[in-house]
Amino acid sequence: RADGTEAGRRLTAELRAQGFTCDTARRRIALHGRHEVNFSHRYLGADDAAGPNYTGQPAVDSFYEW
Repeated sequence: RADGTEAGRRLTAELRAQGFTCDTARRRIALHGRHEVNFSHRYLGADDAAGPNYTGQPAVDSFYEW
């Protein structure tokens, strides 16, 4: 978020409201079947200097306008 705070719980709630299942322990989301998904957030860009994620793979930090 623009103020530097995490959006995890809010994002998880919105994903579930859109029909996704969220496994926070395994850090996985899924959407089965055909769905139309509408998010109210605007993608602003990404930072590729985030470093590796929790699995050690290269990752980016994505930024959205809330």
